[in-house]
Amino acid sequence: MHPTIKSHPPGLAITRSRLTQYRICDHNNHCRTVVGSWAAQEVIKDLERGIALDDIVVPSIRDLLLD
Repeated sequence: MHPTIKSHPPGLAITRSRLTQYRICDHNNHCRTVVGSWAAQEVIKDLERGIALDDIVVPSIRDLLLD
């Protein structure tokens, strides 16, 4: 069963590009690929807060594990 990404604001497109990769595109067709549903949800939260997709920093799983 695939993890579900919560509902997202109008204009966003979210597609699963591989087993654990998600591609998120905003209404300006700027896209970002992240690993894991958690990272995808964090990007969506930042977009909902009005942060531009190009300005969002999502730590990699490796960064989180090394912290």
